[in-house]
Amino acid sequence: MQVVAELVRRGFEVLLPVGDSLRYDVTVDLGFQFRRIQIKTGRIRNGVLMFGTSSVNYEQGRLVHRHYREGADDFIAYEPQTREFYGISVKDASLGRVYLRLRPSANNQVRKIRLAADYTLDRLCDSWKHPEQGAITAPRNRQRPPVNLHPRAISSAG
Repeated sequence: MQVVAELVRRGFEVLLPVGDSLRYDVTVDLGFQFRRIQIKTGRIRNGVLMFGTSSVNYEQGRLVHRHYREGADDFIAYEPQTREFYGISVKDASLGRVYLRLRPSANNQVRKIRLAADYTLDRLCDSWKHPEQGAITAPRNRQRPPVNLHPRAISSAG
């Protein structure tokens, strides 16, 4: 709920899905599109924030890992010790686990390193303002006429 509270605090409309078999936890309504968000808890180890990018389930006695590529647009990770939020597009996230470096590495390696400062929630939210940079999602259809669910309307329609 920390992520939902933060998104609402920032002025976003947050929708909670019904059901538990969806590949996302919440949806953010941007007015012109929806963003499906998978929420993760980040953990810090040796100056690196990490969180998983796949779900793990047992199916027919086997361990099955499923990535979120087809079911979510973005990951938002909350790190409870620092109370910080980080975000990354699902299409940019590595399979299995994301590692975001909070401080420089001991050997000064800079190649193939993701700095946490480049993946703040602020940056992710800014990317939503530019749809051409974000994931392709179904545009909102605000022109759809309202549906009449009155029993007489349903029986006469069909």
